[in-house]
Amino acid sequence: MIIRPRILSGWRLWAGLPSLSGLALLAAGCASTPMTPSHSPPSVSSPSVDQVVRIQIMEGNRKQIIALRLEDYIVGSVLAEAALGGLSADAVTNIARLQAVLARTYAVANLGRHRGEEFDLCSDTHCQVYRPPQRYPARLQMVAKAAAVETRGVIITYGGRPIQALFHSDCGGHTSNAGIVWGGPTPPYLLAVLDAAEDVHREWKFDIPIDELRNALNLDNRTRVGAKLDRIDVVQRDIAGRAERVIIDGEFAPMVRGEELRAVITASFGARTIRSTRFEVDLDGKHFKFTGTGFGHGVGLCQVGAMALANRGEPFHQIIRHYYSGVRLEQLEREHWERHRSPVRTSEQTVEYFR
Repeated sequence: MIIRPRILSGWRLWAGLPSLSGLALLAAGCASTPMTPSHSPPSVSSPSVDQVVRIQIMEGNRKQIIALRLEDYIVGSVLAEAALGGLSADAVTNIARLQAVLARTYAVANLGRHRGEEFDLCSDTHCQVYRPPQRYPARLQMVAKAAAVETRGVIITYGGRPIQALFHSDCGGHTSNAGIVWGGPTPPYLLAVLDAAEDVHREWKFDIPIDELRNALNLDNRTRVGAKLDRIDVVQRDIAGRAERVIIDGEFAPMVRGEELRAVITASFGARTIRSTRFEVDLDGKHFKFTGTGFGHGVGLCQVGAMALANRGEPFHQIIRHYYSGVRLEQLEREHWERHRSPVRTSEQTVEYFR
C-alpha cells in the first residue's frame, strides 16, 4: 500500500502561543542506548498517527505500563528530551518541532523493542526519554503540543524506511560514524559530519584516584586490569577526534573501544564524569586526569549544534538534513493502517516545508 502524504504548505503557530524566549528546558538528550543502528528497522505492525503505544514509566520506585496515542507520547518525549534554553522565540519553536520529528521517527523505528516484556518502549535513555506532560509547566506543555500538532505524522526516512534517529547532547564540534563508535556497519545517514556551530561546545574535566579507577575497571571483564593500573593510552582516534581504541595497561592490558571504556567508568561514577570519548587522559601522580569536550555518544544529531543553528534562523528541516545524510521527511498515513508484520511504509513523495 502506497501512502499518500498530506503536502504541507507552511507552518502556522497556534493562536495565542506565548512568547517563549524566556523558557528554559535543558536535557542531556541521548537516544538511544548503544545499539548497532540499522537502516532496516525491526519488523513491527505498521503504526499510524493514531497508533497506541505501551510505555513503561517509573512511578516512584514502581514500574508501570501506560498506553498512549503515538502523538501524545511525542509530547512527553519532546518535553523530556528537547534542549530549549537560551533560545529566541522562533528558535524555541524550531527546536521543539525538530525534537518532535526525532521522537516520532525513533518511536516508529523502534516500536516493539520491548515486546517480549509486554510493552513497546521504555522511558529512559535505553530508548528515548519520556515524562508525563503534567510534570511540566503549562507553557512548556503548550510548546510541545504545538510542535507535535504542526509536525503531525512527519518522520525522517532513508530509502523509504524510518531511520534510527539517534541524537546526543553535545558532539564537541564533530559527530562520528555509528560503526566507529559501536562497531558494525554504519548506516548511510549516520556518517560523521563537521558541526556547523562554533564556540558552543562544552569542555569538561574529571580527576580520579588510580585505585578507584582500577576497582571500577575490574568490575567489567572487558576492562579488567587486575592488581595494578599503570597507564591508559588512546591508540586510535576517528575523524572527529574521539577515542576509537584504548589500551588499558595494568596486570592485564585489554584494548577496548573508547565508548566501552566510557560506559564502564560512567556506570560506577555517573554520566557527568567521562562525558564523551573526545578526551585526553594523563597520569598525574596518583590520579588519572581526563579532559575533553562534548557530552554523549556523538552519533547523529548534536543538540547543542542544532540549537546554535536554530538561533541563526536555520529551519528545522535543514538542520535535520545537516546531521542525517541523504534523508527525506515523509508523513505517516493519517487513516487506518493494515495490521500486518512488515516494515513501515511511507509515501514516495517528500513532504514539503519550503514555501
